[in-house]
Amino acid sequence: MSSPVQSLSAKQLHEWMEEDDELLLIDVLPRVSFDKQHIPESEHVSQYEEDFCEEVRALAGSSAQRLVVYCNSKSCNASARAADKLVNAGFENVFDLEGGVAEWRDAGYAVWGTAARSR
Repeated sequence: MSSPVQSLSAKQLHEWMEEDDELLLIDVLPRVSFDKQHIPESEHVSQYEEDFCEEVRALAGSSAQRLVVYCNSKSCNASARAADKLVNAGFENVFDLEGGVAEWRDAGYAVWGTAARSR
């Protein structure tokens, strides 16, 4: 059975962010990583916390909310694990930014945080 989680590219996410105010973007890495660099307008909810799904539910307000989770890069699997947790918790509209914040940054989009580089 295939996973209901769909992958998303940085370009697709950027287009969605320009079109959709209802999108909830979540950095699932620990706070230290989020503080170093994250995609603007994203929320931080570490997938390593016990109450991860409950925190996301509080932010989302609905299991039908469109959610995009991301981690650091293609070699990081934290966002894939987070997406699976969310689907198992009943969220219906979950997407995984396949290349994480690294792909976003490499595509030339803004990154916020203490380690963010300007182009």
